[in-house]
Amino acid sequence: MPGFDDRVVQRGPGSAHRLAGAQPLAGRAEGARGDLLNLYAAGRLKLDELITRRYALADVNQAYADMRSGVNIRGVVDFIPVG
Repeated sequence: MPGFDDRVVQRGPGSAHRLAGAQPLAGRAEGARGDLLNLYAAGRLKLDELITRRYALADVNQAYADMRSGVNIRGVVDFIPVG
């Protein structure tokens, strides 16, 4: 399977653990990112609905305070002003 990561990690003498599929997109991250961007642009990947609040860069301290206190789940700091 392309991009399937199947590694063995040694955990001491004589023991090994297999990490099967630890990085399912390894080797095709560029293509996957393009696919996700295309889905978002087509309106089929709803990311904006996951944002609970947007903050201006000047309000970054408030964004951190809200995150720590549990006011929002997914706050986004806009580095470039919207509009």
